[in-house]
Amino acid sequence: MTISRLLLPLFLCCLLIGVIFKLAFAPEASHVGAEPGTVAPKTTAATPPLPAFTSEEAVKVILARPLFAPRRRPLPSSETGHINLPRLTGIITGPGDRKAIFAGEPHSIAISAGGSIEGYTVTSIEAGTVTLSGPVGTMTLHPQRAADNAVTTPSQSTTTAPQSSGSNQPLTSQPDEQPSPAIIDEMRRRLLGTQRTGE
Repeated sequence: MTISRLLLPLFLCCLLIGVIFKLAFAPEASHVGAEPGTVAPKTTAATPPLPAFTSEEAVKVILARPLFAPRRRPLPSSETGHINLPRLTGIITGPGDRKAIFAGEPHSIAISAGGSIEGYTVTSIEAGTVTLSGPVGTMTLHPQRAADNAVTTPSQSTTTAPQSSGSNQPLTSQPDEQPSPAIIDEMRRRLLGTQRTGE
């Protein structure tokens, strides 16, 4: 009884292994109706040869046509990477107002939601992102430092302390360094028109 129970599964396993070997190592089967021993010729459509690219050319083409861009066409870019837009340098969010700060000559430009810059309209300002809509479509910007920035140390700071007088001159810092917290607070007060209490 025990041997007969083992023989049937053993026989089925051997049969399965034989079928696998026959399929794996047998020559390609011919089509139905063909003479035995002949293999039907394979017909493939002739494809034109691909143009020869060097790896450098291929990399340039790949980078110029981004995979997930809506139009997959290279866009003329400024230093920010976006068409004719100044660099987004910061975002100020306050209780009653939000402003996006763009690098400009000679001074930075602060724009509220609904404002426009270089043909683009600021549609929303969130913490860390500004959404613009314009001729190319909708794009989201994140604040960026100047492209020629290197790692700076606090000893290289050349900013001036904020003036307590009500002068209309904006406080500026060198473009390659972070402004001090006092300068940031003074800019917030001027842009938002509110006085912050000491923290």
